Amino acid sequence: MPIRLGNKSSKTLSKSDMIVAVSLASLVFITLFLAAYFNYTSGIAIDPDGETLPDKYYLSGPDPYYNMRIVEVQFETGHYPYWNKDLPDPLLNYPLEKRNSRPPLFNTLFTVFAKILSNFMDSKDAIGLSMQFLPSLYGALLVIPVYLIGALLFGRRAGLIGALLVPLIPIHLGAGHGAAYSLADHDSFVLLLGVTIYYFILKSLGEENFKRSLLYSGIAGVFLGMEALAWAGAYFFFAFLAFYFVIQMFVDIIRYKCSFQRYANFVTVLGVGLAVAFPSYVARGMLIDNMVIFSFLGVLLFGVVYLFLSKRKLPWLITIPSIFILALATFGALYLIKDTTNPALSPLARFANHIFGGLAYVQKSKVYKTIAEAATFGISRTFMSFGPALFLTAWAGFLYIIVWKRLIRKWDAASLFISVWFLVEVYLIGAAGRFINDLVPLVAILSGGIIWLVVSRIDYKQLIKGLRNVRGIRSLTKAVKISHVLGILIIAFVVIIPNAFLSFDAAVPFTEKRELFGPDYSGAFGLSLHTEKYWEDALSWLREENENVKDTSK
Repeated sequence: MPIRLGNKSSKTLSKSDMIVAVSLASLVFITLFLAAYFNYTSGIAIDPDGETLPDKYYLSGPDPYYNMRIVEVQFETGHYPYWNKDLPDPLLNYPLEKRNSRPPLFNTLFTVFAKILSNFMDSKDAIGLSMQFLPSLYGALLVIPVYLIGALLFGRRAGLIGALLVPLIPIHLGAGHGAAYSLADHDSFVLLLGVTIYYFILKSLGEENFKRSLLYSGIAGVFLGMEALAWAGAYFFFAFLAFYFVIQMFVDIIRYKCSFQRYANFVTVLGVGLAVAFPSYVARGMLIDNMVIFSFLGVLLFGVVYLFLSKRKLPWLITIPSIFILALATFGALYLIKDTTNPALSPLARFANHIFGGLAYVQKSKVYKTIAEAATFGISRTFMSFGPALFLTAWAGFLYIIVWKRLIRKWDAASLFISVWFLVEVYLIGAAGRFINDLVPLVAILSGGIIWLVVSRIDYKQLIKGLRNVRGIRSLTKAVKISHVLGILIIAFVVIIPNAFLSFDAAVPFTEKRELFGPDYSGAFGLSLHTEKYWEDALSWLREENENVKDTSK
């Protein structure tokens, strides 16, 4: 019986809606449990005898400790510190000083949650637990946009399968750039926001009503602005979206499908994103990343060409060469000015350097190559990061459902967006291993789609009906076909069971693996926080030794 929402509302919540809601809530809890429970209860992330905040609460990796410094100051003062270019952090780039490059939203959420917890515990414990717990919560909430995109593309059941796969992907639960407990870095939060952006963009692409499509684009823009408020590298999202928008407009031109609605949607996403982030740029002294500005301007200006051609049915012989000549002239001009010292051209020069050899994480400097995240993964590590078969399953879903069944036959905007998203992510993991976690939602979504396609083709509904009418061995053999058995065995033993084991392995820290799995077990994934304690302890000792030494004497 459907549940009524309010006395006067005619809207009802159906049984299927309830099943989806309960399933998603359960999957969020399971993901959160796996990401946090074993790491928390092991005690690996806390030193009960620690006197200061960084001495008591360990965080995974070096960057989170600077976040801890920012959160601690913000908690005490109520202001986000060292963000303005004229008020740098005296401890960064010591003794020259440097501005805090971390935008305020991500760390401010730690502070807000710590303020709530401080009503029940000491402020030091509130900050420490807030920073250890929230990244796991963000990783767990990824289940929701994964379901929404899967349901939008392939239907509810495929969306639920995709959501189920999120807690079964070991790289998502382990350390590095995942959702592991104590990994107080931006990765899980940025991934959650990014997938939410993509969901609302897909909604706007599929919406025929102009006002509703503009509303979806505006919501996507709000989340894009939140990205810029949370991560210094948010220009990646602006650049990627601009890249897709230009490709989509180019395809529309070729297919004579140009529309003002689509152009308005694209400009709205980037424009709202820039507007939401603009106060933060003002607060830091009008330091706006050139990639953000020129991504917006690029879509805006190419859109003028798009709208012009929409009113004229010019043949490909004219439009395609003209667009390529325009693109070559633009990139040629940027290449010529990339090394200029003319102050008037410096914004364009910085943008040109982003494109020709200076894009962070991708075009690597010698200094960047010295850190672990810059390394690329071998094919075996890439495969096993998602489980033995899930990475290939996602490729099957991409090639068959997205490319073959939709893109080649229909050239619909949603399949083109997924194709660009998937191929860009594959390119990025080939450039730097740090991007492998960004493939988690796509692997889950595409695998969910292909698994549901297989299940629906095998027709398990007919199997269930046949089993209800079984009266003997003969009727059982008629009801159960070989395809039913093979389908269950393949899904269970190739996808579910191996991934469940690997996700459990990723959930357990290395210090606890032998106790849970046996004395000879070493494990493949999991939080390795114990390997980082020594340098935190060493730096704490050094701080105590220098406590009474003046900065000028150090």
